[in-house]
Amino acid sequence: MTDKPRHRWLQIHLSTAIVLMFVAGGLTWANATKRVYAEWSRTFPATSAKTYIYGFPLWYFSKCVVTLADGHEKVLIPDPYTDYVIDVPVVSLRYGPLTVDILFVLLVLGMFAVMLEWLIRRREDRN
Repeated sequence: MTDKPRHRWLQIHLSTAIVLMFVAGGLTWANATKRVYAEWSRTFPATSAKTYIYGFPLWYFSKCVVTLADGHEKVLIPDPYTDYVIDVPVVSLRYGPLTVDILFVLLVLGMFAVMLEWLIRRREDRN
């Protein structure tokens, strides 16, 4: 009776690596896709404003884009208490949620790797 060689601890199958590549691509897409968080119209010299957020499951980056009356878009902050636009670029990067998002991606990839390797090695042991 010949014993099958044991896999090394970090050795994974090619099929697992391919599935992990697609899962990582999907999670990267979810993190990098721009979503509209808030949209409003006010009487300040802009026709509309939108706040865009990036990140999954928590948003880690946001920016406010104001469409001015002449049709140009500018990254500004609308003052919620007055009818004016503060001409200060607002780009918000939050490091805490970014860390959580990275840990979430690593957790999901690890869970997929363990599950797929368990299924493949279970099937190999049957044969």
